[in-house]
Amino acid sequence: MLISYLIGTSPLLEYGEPQNIFIVRLILFIIITYQCTVSALRGRDDFNLVIPYVRFVPHEVDVPLVVVDTSVLIDGRISKICEAGFLSAALVIPSFVLRELNAVANSNDPQKQARGRRGLEVLNELRRIKNLDLRAPESEVSNREDLDAKLVFLAQWMKAKLMTTDYNLSKMAEFHGVPRLDLNQLARSLRPELMLGESLAVDLTKPGKEWGQAVGYMADGSMIVVEGGSDHLGQQVRAEVVSVLPTAGGKMVFACYTGAAS
Repeated sequence: MLISYLIGTSPLLEYGEPQNIFIVRLILFIIITYQCTVSALRGRDDFNLVIPYVRFVPHEVDVPLVVVDTSVLIDGRISKICEAGFLSAALVIPSFVLRELNAVANSNDPQKQARGRRGLEVLNELRRIKNLDLRAPESEVSNREDLDAKLVFLAQWMKAKLMTTDYNLSKMAEFHGVPRLDLNQLARSLRPELMLGESLAVDLTKPGKEWGQAVGYMADGSMIVVEGGSDHLGQQVRAEVVSVLPTAGGKMVFACYTGAAS
């Protein structure tokens, strides 16, 4: 109705010229097409209509964020976790964390230098993982002592989780209500449960505190005290689990030597 009214009352049409009729209809067609396009795209998450020229800009899809600290990169397990696909989040590695890692790698202390270079290797491993969303926002920190506080603040501001292996940083994040991912806690949760009477293979590396004992370690770091294993130091033996005691660092397993590992 509106279109018919406009066409019927337009001054350009009073003379009945076909050319004027065509121009008016073309203008109306363009206006209506534009309005329909705006209406169709309004409210969609995929595109945004930008004026004065029509340009489609993709919106950033909201994804969970995880802020990574220096200790996680040096630890190295993060790359294996990402390769296995257990972490479906974007990893945020702030620029001040990268500078801290580089400073450790350039340290005069051989042990610190080795740890820093290991962290740089892990960083490159992360970059090679396909479809892994890595972000390195620019952010400054004035003092080294402020680094932990800045990590907590950044995670809080970005509404992200904080991944760390640092006990003190984890407690600071907990105090400020920042969700945290502690790789050490994850590793303890994934340790296999040993049953009494279970037979296992263990490498004996050092003598125990009591006579006849030898100590070995499982792949997850759990310490195993083997009775009757002192004569087999440096060897892999079979042992039967007799008791498991919880400790602050995990579990201590007591076992009895049953023979050489096959």
